[in-house]
Amino acid sequence: DTDVDTRLSHVTAIIRHGARTPCSANTCWDGYLKDPSTAVWDCDVTTSQGLPMGMTEDKSFRFEKVYNGLGYHVTAKNVLNGTCQLGQLLERGYEQELINGQFLRDAYVFEDDGDIPEEDSPEFEAKLAARDERMRLFQSSEGINFDKDVYFRVDDIQRTIMSGELVLQGLFGPELAKTEDPLLIAAHTGDLAQESMYVNERTCPRLTDLRKEAEEKNPDFVAFNTSDYAVNLKGIMEDRYQRDFSDEGIDCLMTTVCEDRPMPEGLEYGGIDSLFGQIYAFSAARTGIKLTHNHAAYSKLAMGPLWDEILVNIHSVQEDPKRAPKFALFSGHDSTLMPLLASLGDGVWNEAFGDQVDDEMERYWTPYASMVIIEIHTPIEKGASSLYPSGNAFRIMYNGKPLQHLLPQCPDPENDDDDAPLCDLFVLTDYLDPIVDPENRDCTPLPEEPVSALAKMKDVVSTPGGFFLGLLLGLGFALIGSGITLVHLNKRIRRDEDKRTLEMIDDELFWKRNDQISVEDIMT
Repeated sequence: DTDVDTRLSHVTAIIRHGARTPCSANTCWDGYLKDPSTAVWDCDVTTSQGLPMGMTEDKSFRFEKVYNGLGYHVTAKNVLNGTCQLGQLLERGYEQELINGQFLRDAYVFEDDGDIPEEDSPEFEAKLAARDERMRLFQSSEGINFDKDVYFRVDDIQRTIMSGELVLQGLFGPELAKTEDPLLIAAHTGDLAQESMYVNERTCPRLTDLRKEAEEKNPDFVAFNTSDYAVNLKGIMEDRYQRDFSDEGIDCLMTTVCEDRPMPEGLEYGGIDSLFGQIYAFSAARTGIKLTHNHAAYSKLAMGPLWDEILVNIHSVQEDPKRAPKFALFSGHDSTLMPLLASLGDGVWNEAFGDQVDDEMERYWTPYASMVIIEIHTPIEKGASSLYPSGNAFRIMYNGKPLQHLLPQCPDPENDDDDAPLCDLFVLTDYLDPIVDPENRDCTPLPEEPVSALAKMKDVVSTPGGFFLGLLLGLGFALIGSGITLVHLNKRIRRDEDKRTLEMIDDELFWKRNDQISVEDIMT
């Protein structure tokens, strides 16, 4: 795309796992938990694992995890009522990630030790690495140094681990088959409670505050969530399906329809204009508003540590290219890809999820097995061009669509039909520096806004419990006030009566002085 000859030197792929089972005990619509076709999940795909290297001489000795240990007693069963675990990768997801790996192989592995397809053949056109020598990250005849050239990062969850393994299988299958001994590839992971592969509000309390700020103060969110459209849509769910399931709408709808399971009448899949599509879009749009609220403050704070990990490998391409991994794979979730894209700014977000996206359903949510690709290209002649002051260029793609030109200071395509040109790597690192800088990452709760006593009382009274508490307190204060008033009145009455009594005595004494009154008269 430029006059400068470059060669691909590094690729980072961030993927969403493939199709899965529900990841929580959803109740969804009426009858969902009673109908075996929606309530029971049985899985043929299982996870196997072996003992650590060196623990046994039998390298074929492995264990298979089968989720059928419960169910022998009526009170003991899996949440999904079958042999699947919550959020488990399904066979369809298995196939999706193998295809992802094959896409990556066609793009980046030049198979020069086999039959090279003839030019102009469909097979040749599908293999970018065969057509364009600049894209040959790996060359199959040279083998793959998995210890040095491959980095695999994943959270400790079955669907992401297996999705990543399948991508690597699709990408390096022929090379893996050539190894005589079992190959050990490290899956770099950590404690789920501390994980940074997804939005983790537990490790950063300010994220919770930023989310609530978007939900309560963002005018777009408030207007959308309280609109006549929202009220009517929720009313339809409650009338037809006995509950409003919009908060778990994505999980309920997509896990059901993606496995071709029956939907309730009127809720069949029919595109964005159907009731299915409207509930899907409504559930997803609220998440999108939160992720992009206030210049994506929530997404940037959440994704800072993950961007930092991603940049470690990219920086190593600049600083020590001989030791840098050629390929890094990050296997995550929708809650990985969507905030990552949001953190790159409105331009990137709108291109990934805007009206120009062909599939209307994909305008709201990242599908299963989606990929974000970051390519690093290095000029063949060092210092040959002022286009790339950093010495490297980059390209970002989301599901095959280039996005780098939407970052500030990156060049636009000359024509609408042209590919977006590469951009200097400094543009990406300069943009991300404030996001990844630990000194800028403040996870302390947001300071509370000062609230007047009257406002606090209004907040309390506005709740049902607060109303009755206020009523009781009011009655109590009224009784206390009445009691104090009665005491004061009683004292005043007594003082007045005493005064009048003395006045009466004085009057009687006055009238009786002339009659020589006695002591008995005064006492009387």
